[in-house]
Amino acid sequence: MGISALEAENRSHNIMAHGYHWCHLSGLDLENDRKLVADLTDDRVTQRLLIEWHPSPTYEQSPAGHVLIVKGPNMNSGEAVDDLVALRMLITPDALYSFAIKPLSSVETLQALPADDLPQTPVDLALRLTDQLLERHRKVAANFLERLDTMEDEVLDPKITVPPSAILIVRRQVLALGRGLSAQAEALEKMKKHAPGLTDEQGRRLKLLAGTSSKLAAMMETVKQRAESVAQMIDQQQNAVDARITYLLTLAAGIFLPVNLLAGMFGVNVGGMPWLDHPHGFWIFIGLLVGAGALATLVALWLLRRQQRMTHITDRGNHDRP
Repeated sequence: MGISALEAENRSHNIMAHGYHWCHLSGLDLENDRKLVADLTDDRVTQRLLIEWHPSPTYEQSPAGHVLIVKGPNMNSGEAVDDLVALRMLITPDALYSFAIKPLSSVETLQALPADDLPQTPVDLALRLTDQLLERHRKVAANFLERLDTMEDEVLDPKITVPPSAILIVRRQVLALGRGLSAQAEALEKMKKHAPGLTDEQGRRLKLLAGTSSKLAAMMETVKQRAESVAQMIDQQQNAVDARITYLLTLAAGIFLPVNLLAGMFGVNVGGMPWLDHPHGFWIFIGLLVGAGALATLVALWLLRRQQRMTHITDRGNHDRP
């Protein structure tokens, strides 16, 4: 079934273990590797599943064997964790063929093991790889919770301003990971129900893996709710900053309003203007401007201190609230 063609690829990694063959092809090129995949099977449905763009986690039976597609977070350096990497597996009685576009640490972990330490059958190896991917999902979920804890502390610290873009990235990544886990649970449950020739132990492990996927999907839903809560806190923080800036600008405008009013009144060219011929008329006018400005400044300072006291009382009440 195309073992020689795969072995000729420099990107492939081949292991013989417990009487079966494991061939993994990393760096799958969905356009140029179509013939390579076609060498494994003549079944068009199987070929389509193995080279489909952005496949969803799924399980299908085919004349060539079991087709199981699972996804894991992208743990490669410099890449987005929510850019999920699909592990495409064709499972036959005497071989496991796996494909991935990008490197997967879960695959590399098992490749580093001695052949005698690998699972006993191709199905068991596929389940072990799936379990490794779910472990990566678990670590990513825990990391999200830690990041949200840090963001919550930063939002509550008045000295730190958290940019809204930070939480938007987290929410986008959590949504992508959660959708993949829900579909993965369904695929594993389908394999448990419909895959022929499974042992009781393999059925039990599939049930556990499906349950783990569902629990991780629920965990991601919790993370999403936490992210939405933090997003609301960031919005409130930003609104408070905007409101304070608007308040200060309003106070500044209030200070200069009476000064501008007096200057405008004394600037009209009509008869009857006071102190027009008075020798100290200019200085009297300047005194009025200074007095009006000082009075407006005192009123603005009083309003500012009153607003600060109200904010302090509100913050203390929120801090003391259980």
